Amino acid sequence: IMVHFFGDWSDEYSDMAKSLNIDELLQIHGWVPFETVFSYLLAGDASLLITLPGDKLNIPSKPIDYISAKSPILTITEEGSRTENYIKKHKIGIVSSIGATTETTRAIERLYRAKQNGTLSSYQPSQELLEQIDARTLSARFSTALDDLTD
Repeated sequence: IMVHFFGDWSDEYSDMAKSLNIDELLQIHGWVPFETVFSYLLAGDASLLITLPGDKLNIPSKPIDYISAKSPILTITEEGSRTENYIKKHKIGIVSSIGATTETTRAIERLYRAKQNGTLSSYQPSQELLEQIDARTLSARFSTALDDLTD
């Protein structure tokens, strides 16, 4: 298993990874162009989404990238959050609760087994979901909404 991180990374994160003895599983890339990140999403086996504690009402935009890449999403979020409900509703990944180390380990094991068994595709987004997040669909909806406001 290799975990690639893109964007902000601090010495505190490195120290934590070392203390957990997982630093050799991490490859830190820093800030790179989105096209580079997306190429990793397309090539990878799964994507990781971690939400902040106390943020149960928002769904981050990052899942849109993961869905577009058809990448299963390992989500670590608060129990009962909108993010949890979204991932489960669309069956596009596995959800674990923040701080639930054993639960997260089991989720990783499930994704690993799915990779070994050739069943990762069971977490693929539906065609309907792909169409919902398509920029052309979203632009058309926005245009219609603006037209409705001006009529």
